[in-house]
Amino acid sequence: IKVNMGVGVKDGKPAVSITDINFGVLPVPQTMKDQIAVAIAQSIDSLMMEMTQGGVGSGVALEFKSITIRETDMTIVALVKPA
Repeated sequence: IKVNMGVGVKDGKPAVSITDINFGVLPVPQTMKDQIAVAIAQSIDSLMMEMTQGGVGSGVALEFKSITIRETDMTIVALVKPA
């Protein structure tokens, strides 16, 4: 399975949009695309919860300003604010 995604920021949170899902020669039904998009969004939400609860410190909120992904690295710009 190959998934191409776009990443950006919406309302201060990471936003992922799926641009293409490919199973080779088999077409992917829209319902499956939607399920994959939901799974990715839930994983990102879970990661953000871990960062604000445990990794960064409790009682903080992250407001994302930008996310840039290149072939070899990813840059995230965010503000850490009291919750």
